[in-house]
Amino acid sequence: MARADVECIKNVLLRQREFIAQKDLADECELKHRSTAHRILWQLKAGGYPIEFDERGRVRVDRSKLLLDLQLDLDEALEVYFACRLLARHSDQFNPHVSKALVKLGSAMRGSARGIGDLIVDLSAQQRGKHTHKRSAYVSVLETLVRAWADHTSVLLYTRKEPHTPRRFDPYFIEPAVFSNYVIGYDHRRDDIRTFKVQWLQKVSPTRDAFQVRADFNPYEHLGNAWGINWGKGKLETVRLRFTGNAAERVQDNVWHESQELKPLDDGAYELTVQVGDTKEMIPFVRQWGHECEVIEPEHFRKTIAEHARRMARLYDTIATTNEIQKD
Repeated sequence: MARADVECIKNVLLRQREFIAQKDLADECELKHRSTAHRILWQLKAGGYPIEFDERGRVRVDRSKLLLDLQLDLDEALEVYFACRLLARHSDQFNPHVSKALVKLGSAMRGSARGIGDLIVDLSAQQRGKHTHKRSAYVSVLETLVRAWADHTSVLLYTRKEPHTPRRFDPYFIEPAVFSNYVIGYDHRRDDIRTFKVQWLQKVSPTRDAFQVRADFNPYEHLGNAWGINWGKGKLETVRLRFTGNAAERVQDNVWHESQELKPLDDGAYELTVQVGDTKEMIPFVRQWGHECEVIEPEHFRKTIAEHARRMARLYDTIATTNEIQKD
């Protein structure tokens, strides 16, 4: 049987979440006989591909047992290593799935990129170093969310603030961030799209209720308006930052936001302009540059940073005064 027919069968099954009749499978792959689809299915099952049949002979893939077939060249392998390195650095607690995935990926890459494969396996050992004997509630929460996300089924969320009051939620997207993960979806209580930090969820219970993702939801469009994870209420603000000194040189090294415009000023400074839906997440970014970053606009954000600066100054003035008193 043709390899193209086998790949077509696999692709149709991967797109299909519910059981599909073998005749429909054969029609989608333009096979002349249903028996050809039947033979391919049993060949896949015999080879370990997670095919399951229902009582009517319909078929689907058991996604919980599906293993991905990934082929990478050396340059692609290096980029995967970079991603794995970032994952290991910014995961602050042990996740057994991360550890096992790194071992499998690193072992698979040893054939064409042994050195890189070994480094990825070593990252797995670092992850195991974060192991605690008690299974993290975070891992259970994330597992439930991932399965619901893959199967398009609703869940019940129990947050830290409301541990006894569940809310029905349709997980549309899971977004990783530094030391955190966020789930974005439709909150039935609010009748709107909401974002929850996974670490703040006390428990997540699965349901059998299927959902459809809203046609107007595009995670990359939403997140493109955010500095981090919060895209605000739809209205974008223009933020202008002026960088001087060493910061003026260093700010040129990165693309900080997809909307950014960076231009040199006559005095050697640089001005960075971005369009974001919410400025709150930009506060740590501005503060990290110290006196070499000035907020030009919007005015409310400028006042926020100024207040942070005053509080820091008072803190260190207090420390200096206390030290002088102690010396005396």
